[in-house]
Amino acid sequence: MNKFICFSFLLIASFQANAQFEFNPFEYSLTDKAPVVDGNPATENEDAVYVFNKTLIWYGYLPETEYLVRSVIVHKMIYLNSEKSLDRYNKIYISNSETDSLHVFKVRVIENGNVVREFGKSDLKESKENEDQKLRMLAVEGLKKGQLIERLSIELEPFVDHGTVSIQDDYPILSRYVSIACPSYLKFTAKGYGFKDSIKDTLFKDKDMRYLYADLGKVMPFKNEEYVFTSVHEKRIEFSLEQNYATRTKINSWADKGRNLMEALTTTGKNEKK
Repeated sequence: MNKFICFSFLLIASFQANAQFEFNPFEYSLTDKAPVVDGNPATENEDAVYVFNKTLIWYGYLPETEYLVRSVIVHKMIYLNSEKSLDRYNKIYISNSETDSLHVFKVRVIENGNVVREFGKSDLKESKENEDQKLRMLAVEGLKKGQLIERLSIELEPFVDHGTVSIQDDYPILSRYVSIACPSYLKFTAKGYGFKDSIKDTLFKDKDMRYLYADLGKVMPFKNEEYVFTSVHEKRIEFSLEQNYATRTKINSWADKGRNLMEALTTTGKNEKK
């Protein structure tokens, strides 16, 4: 166990570059060289582990337009340590609605520091396995124990002034990082649930950008329990736009949201009595 703890520490230290401030969806990409992971980062009883898992949310303008959008960048790399994890990742599914907003989708299989296979958005095919759900599927298949899967998805969507980021995943994460970037005239507030790590706020005046970020280190998966609502108990970050300094107005503060909810409930109650 001490060996594993030491190895995990070295891995997290080697991937500190993932805890980055500056990013945008139009320049973010996979590195030319595949990340190298020496040895086995998983213990014998773990089917798989995420070497790193990053969620980067970016607010800004589409290039050469005045259209303000939100982008969600998800970049993760998982080490496959069992036959069960091979079956789990032989096929990767995403919803059709997610596909509509998908700007970039890349998956590559890494073995001994070399990329052995690579897939892109054009490789997603319509899945007919479940008629009730409209899904797109990437058939990876042929995976082997000890390989790594690196996955990058970048979505572009209309401006939304709030959101939730789930911290946990289906397997343990050795390095979990979340960041929210926006123009400096906007101010988002964020609250963490289920963890004690602080969410930091940094303003880069020379870049005219503000960053909220949390470097959470190792995160264990959520264990489902019968009769328990997962969304309530899992670790997560809730964020909301609080102020727009360009217009000098406060908007969507947590207090405002609470008042609006109570007013809506009161109004509904009065209407029902009538």
